[in-house]
Amino acid sequence: MATPALGLLGPFGIALGAVLLLKAADDAANERRRKQAALDAYWTRRRQRAHEAVLGIAKRIKALANLHSLPPFVQRPGSRNAWVQHGIISYDPDWIMELLETYCSDTECNTSVVVGIIAHELGHWIHGDDCDIQTHPWHMEYRADGWAAWVLASMGIASSHFECVLATIDRHGGPNHPPGPARARRIRVLYWRWLGYEVAA
Repeated sequence: MATPALGLLGPFGIALGAVLLLKAADDAANERRRKQAALDAYWTRRRQRAHEAVLGIAKRIKALANLHSLPPFVQRPGSRNAWVQHGIISYDPDWIMELLETYCSDTECNTSVVVGIIAHELGHWIHGDDCDIQTHPWHMEYRADGWAAWVLASMGIASSHFECVLATIDRHGGPNHPPGPARARRIRVLYWRWLGYEVAA
């Protein structure tokens, strides 16, 4: 804005105007970097909290099931999934947090969903499943769901929230996963069976 007036001062004014424009550009760039650094720090803290929660739940399940060890847990932001491959459990912390923010409004729901997800993946790991995308049959998913139902029942955590999320996010299923509503019904039946009740599927 001040450059035309500075131009009246001759070459010095033009040079000064250029310096001011460069400084303004540098200030804007520094502000963008500051905001990006703050955003990166936010996501780092958020993912670290998620990882601590996941490891805490995994340790509780280890004690419950008398497991000798746990697999490594590795965060894969952007994958929008959780899976077992080569003995490692990978998961997207942002996706899990998104599920909680979308479908849950209280601690009970948060606990049910996260424990259900981690127990399901540990069920795969315990049974030696390796999630090869080309050859991953449905019975592996049902078996892992059954183990998750046992964990939820044994820990006294309601399975209904986990069932609701499963039924909603994967309604039609696919080559590697049965339809969500079918999985939710099976979890409900097995959950109550572990508690000593028979319910209709």
